Amino acid sequence: MQPGFPFSPSKIAVFQNGDLLVTGLEYDKDRNNKTMWPFTGIFSSDGTLRRELTLKDDQEIHDMAASGDPKVTSPEAPSINYAVGRGEAETGPDGNVYLMRRLAHAIFYAISTGGSVRRFEVDPGRDDFMPESMHISGNRIAVMFWQPQTYEQIIKVVDLNGRTVATHYEPAAKDGEQPLGLGFACYTQNPERFTFLETTDDNRVALITATPE
Repeated sequence: MQPGFPFSPSKIAVFQNGDLLVTGLEYDKDRNNKTMWPFTGIFSSDGTLRRELTLKDDQEIHDMAASGDPKVTSPEAPSINYAVGRGEAETGPDGNVYLMRRLAHAIFYAISTGGSVRRFEVDPGRDDFMPESMHISGNRIAVMFWQPQTYEQIIKVVDLNGRTVATHYEPAAKDGEQPLGLGFACYTQNPERFTFLETTDDNRVALITATPE
């Protein structure tokens, strides 16, 4: 990647024409300032920056980190920004890349290869839940939210405009573990399936497939 300045990439997705959407964190011009700036750019397949995108919430996400907000950063590592680094990016069937920022309401940007941006939010309905991951299948996006103290999980299924299609709630397991596994690995729309990664007692990796009732 050749953006012309130092940055730390975190997520990448491929457009249908082979261009790349890359998001991450750009170093402040004052290198003594540990707070980094959200960066999103469209690159050609050879790594040349075609255009840098300024997204609506970039300033707020930076300012949250600068103030030490624990939702997005840590006092031990002030250069971290969880809203960017723990977000997601996937290419949809319409050719747009769907970029998710990790905030209490998951913020999505549908970004075209030409750089046009459409923004929407996915609300879990509970302010104490945070988005953990998301996957796209057909014209649906499945967003998994979790409660970091209780390990309860909510999966919100929306269309490509952010309109709610279904909400699935999973209470915490009796042993205090995440009820559906360690990681949301895959989503399929038809038939609707949610696949999770888990480890077994004999240290094997297992797949758990869940279907909505």
